[in-house]
Order: sequence, then C-alpha cells, then structure tokens
Amino acid sequence: MGKKILIVDDEVGIVDEIRDFLTEEGYEVQTADTVKAGLLCHVFRPDLLIVDMKLPDASGIDVLRVCRTELPNTKTLVVNGVCRSKSNG
Repeated sequence: MGKKILIVDDEVGIVDEIRDFLTEEGYEVQTADTVKAGLLCHVFRPDLLIVDMKLPDASGIDVLRVCRTELPNTKTLVVNGVCRSKSNG
C-alpha cells in the first residue's frame, strides 16, 4: 500500500474529492471531520497530515500539537477554508 494521508476537515464535499483523487493515485487515505476524530492519528500513523484550522469542536492546532508530539516525522499541510464571494455591484 502507498503512503498514508490523514485529512482532518469538516467540508465533506471537498474532503471526498481530495480523498478520491489521492486514493486513485495510490495513497491510503483516512478522513476525520472533528478534532476528536483527528486525535486518533497515532492509530493510523499517517505520513502526511492535512488539517483545517477551523473545525466544529476546536482548532486544528489541537490536532497538530498531538500529532507532531506523537509522530514527529509526519509532514503537515495546514489549510484554511475561508472563501469570500464577490458581489456584482
């Protein structure tokens, strides 16, 4: 099996797209939509952690702290899903 990636983000549609793409590319992907679920990183032991900063139950920083302590060699990618729409005014 390929390298492991854990995605911690509550944007279901986006997570599904990323998971499907990465799976097709040969990666083993797990997802979590809360900090609590993301804290199980020590069980999955990902090579890459993709984490959103704004999660429903806490900050993605909490996931980073735990995973970086328990798995110091895990690479991390931090995302922020802030989008702004422009009005046609």
